[in-house]
Amino acid sequence: MFVAELRLYIDFLKKEIERALSPSARDFKSWEKYSENLLEGIEHYRDLASNYFLKKKHQFEQDLEEAKMEILQIQESQLQIG
Repeated sequence: MFVAELRLYIDFLKKEIERALSPSARDFKSWEKYSENLLEGIEHYRDLASNYFLKKKHQFEQDLEEAKMEILQIQESQLQIG
């Protein structure tokens, strides 16, 4: 459930960035904060998963890592001002 919701948030961020014709510094700051919040959520769920038995724990952790890498790629390639 969380991973599906996380994917929606990542897609939303990508679409917001794509829609901006001439993003301002404020837009970049907002997107950076949004992406940082997503990364914090990923770490929070990773910590929770380590404390619980999950049938598909490995898959869950792999999905979290893939989402993290996608967000970091967005930050690196699209959230650089100037």
